[in-house]
Amino acid sequence: MQQQSIKTSIGILVLFSLLVIGGLFLGKKQHEQKELSSSASFENINIEKVSSSKTYPGFEITLSYPKTGIVAIDTIIANSVNESAQAFMDDVGSERLPEEKAYTFNANFDTYIGLRTITFVYTFSDYTYGAHGNHVVKTFTFDSQNRLITLEGVFVDVDTALVTLAPYVADILKLKLEDMFDNDWVKDGTTPTQINYSSFYLTKDSVGFIFDPYQVAPYAAGISEIEIPFSKYKELFKNTYTQ
Repeated sequence: MQQQSIKTSIGILVLFSLLVIGGLFLGKKQHEQKELSSSASFENINIEKVSSSKTYPGFEITLSYPKTGIVAIDTIIANSVNESAQAFMDDVGSERLPEEKAYTFNANFDTYIGLRTITFVYTFSDYTYGAHGNHVVKTFTFDSQNRLITLEGVFVDVDTALVTLAPYVADILKLKLEDMFDNDWVKDGTTPTQINYSSFYLTKDSVGFIFDPYQVAPYAAGISEIEIPFSKYKELFKNTYTQ
């Protein structure tokens, strides 16, 4: 078991070295050229998707990374993606035998461009031969200074904003979920806490929230997503990313 753990750790580290140190960090000069002013936009940024599939004893790991040429952004995301893959292998791999069917882990992303932000929405999916796979969403939103921002950077007062938005979010989910809607399920999953709304993205005119399977509805409903126009609750948002 110890040997297997070492192999999986080395595998992830090698993958990290090849894709990040050998590839993503080569964009340092581009990073120096692309660093934006506080009022600048990511609209013309060129994003390349770098993907790799690796097989280890008992595992098949497929990871995708954005290559923006901006070191701060590429590094934060690459580190987090690799840590997530390693955590999956550590969590479920202690009793794995190499000859068993391979568990799979996939990391893929979509990109959203805001007025002065860029968000990478990651979906981490794994399958361990249970009734179905698992899916978890994690988002990374960066400002024009290449800094990660949280909901506190989006709203004037995040607690007030979530209390105001939660009923609206629940109403939209009721319409979208249709016969899968369950009032108690949605109420629990949309309670105005930052954890419930931690997966978010910004576009030029809206904020989007994403809810994992089981957060607001049964697994069969999949990942739930809604967008709220800035104009509907403009008093809640900071002007920095909305105009």
